[in-house]
Amino acid sequence: MKAQDTANVIASIALGVSVLALIVSGLTARRQNRLQARLVAIEEERRMEEVEAQQRADVVVTASPVDHGGRGSLELTNRGPAVARGVELDISSTSDAPLPAVFDLEQLPVDLQPGASMSFPVAASMGETRSIKAVVRWADDAGHPEMTYPLSLS
Repeated sequence: MKAQDTANVIASIALGVSVLALIVSGLTARRQNRLQARLVAIEEERRMEEVEAQQRADVVVTASPVDHGGRGSLELTNRGPAVARGVELDISSTSDAPLPAVFDLEQLPVDLQPGASMSFPVAASMGETRSIKAVVRWADDAGHPEMTYPLSLS
């Protein structure tokens, strides 16, 4: 093989390697750009979720068991980072037995600040249900949630 032919073969191989390297680097760059775009979208979604979470109140209702004197309580608490506006509480019996007396419900609707609680005394007598269903409704910057809680006063 002549020196000229050898030089042409080497040049052709070098050109092929260069073209292959260019193709691989182009594919790698495209893949990195797609990955970067997905990462940015995930970060933006997470930021939006954090902002939305800061707009939500989380109002829960708990029951203190009725003591031997027939006294107990229901307590509304806002565990969320946002104000719960216009909080309402509806209670119903989960059986055919009548409901115990729940006092101070006329104070509702009320606004509950984050971390705030409100207590409602309960007076129960024989024959009244100890199992109730409490439905809590409120408004916050994220909407108008409604939560249902099965509660036991025993």
